[in-house]
Amino acid sequence: MNIPPINLVLLKRFNTIEPSFFDDTVYSVEYFLKLAGFETYVSCNIVDPRALNIIWGAHAHFSPPLDQILEIAKPEFSVIFNMEQIAFGNSFVSEEYLSFLSEYRVLDYNFKNIQAMQEHNPRIRASEFPVLPSPQFASDFQISSEKESSDVVFWGAPSDRRFNTLNAIIAHGNSARYISNAYGKYLSQEIYNSGICLNVHALQTGIFEIARCLRPLAMGMPVVSEVSQLPKLVDWHQSGIFFCEYDQIVDCCQNLLDNPKLVNQAIRKTQHFVHNKDWIEITRNTIIDLLK
Repeated sequence: MNIPPINLVLLKRFNTIEPSFFDDTVYSVEYFLKLAGFETYVSCNIVDPRALNIIWGAHAHFSPPLDQILEIAKPEFSVIFNMEQIAFGNSFVSEEYLSFLSEYRVLDYNFKNIQAMQEHNPRIRASEFPVLPSPQFASDFQISSEKESSDVVFWGAPSDRRFNTLNAIIAHGNSARYISNAYGKYLSQEIYNSGICLNVHALQTGIFEIARCLRPLAMGMPVVSEVSQLPKLVDWHQSGIFFCEYDQIVDCCQNLLDNPKLVNQAIRKTQHFVHNKDWIEITRNTIIDLLK
């Protein structure tokens, strides 16, 4: 099979190397594609007709109109990577966006999203793609003694159920911090001196927010996550993440803060997960199936 170079395209408001929403996902995918033997590179706002272009951010508020993307990123050499949860109440998902997806081959991080988008539009041709922590995230940032430390940290779109959890953690006598507008290496600088990284769902889909967990897992940090709808291609129960029901999150965090041995066990498990050689073959097979 003749496989073209793979161009991972980040759509941003400006041409910039400064990290934003999807950078960690893109650079994780690039890492494993290269290990799998594919010629791969990352571009900002550049579509190459000679390559297989995999595009992130087509639905974002700062991206070009969908009709302009369709005009430049032709479906014969472009693929859309959907990172949004396909659910009622998600402002990033519209009938226009779902119709746009039906023009392309689509990749998604979770088969539950694929089921939902195909229920809305059976014409959508989508497949799950493994998104995994890149070990590079463990060393791509500078440690600063000026950054605030805390027992628990959370970042993501604000919501009542998320802040209720943070407030409950504080009420138990622990420190908890909400981080906003920090991406890539800047996120690492904010969280590296904290105890636990938290994942709480914003939407009722319960789909696992993989992007939030990539960087802390690569850094060897413990993660407590609300029970999630997990992808099929990767067994995230092997990742060292502590999954628990929403009403058990505060107790789970407290248990970890009181038991350093549990944290050390989780970190060792996480490191085995991050460096699992099976991910290379899964990545390779997914791309080959995409091109058939």
